[in-house]
Amino acid sequence: MKRVSALLLMSLVLVSFSTGCKDDSANATPTGFEMQFADCLVFGVHIFINDTYQGTCSSEEPKFYPLGAGTYTLFARSNANLGETYFCWTQDITVSDGNTTVVTLSCDGAECSE
Repeated sequence: MKRVSALLLMSLVLVSFSTGCKDDSANATPTGFEMQFADCLVFGVHIFINDTYQGTCSSEEPKFYPLGAGTYTLFARSNANLGETYFCWTQDITVSDGNTTVVTLSCDGAECSE
């Protein structure tokens, strides 16, 4: 009988710990921006934020870049070309604390030369 009581007590303690500590940060919106593309073929895009290379993303799927609140200059350039023509974008992005800014870059009219 004592063993059953001890087992029930230990189970109760474990249940109270597992339900009492919830992580609210899992529901918080990450701070930064999400890169999306429209009207594009599938190719890689080199991403620069404030002239610092961030890596390459695909024009096919969205990519999230975590950044603190502030205003940043985005420069993006395709790794694919048509002769001497690439796709390039330059714009300022404002990120608010606790928010994700969605940036959609269109390939329509984004041609640039080397």
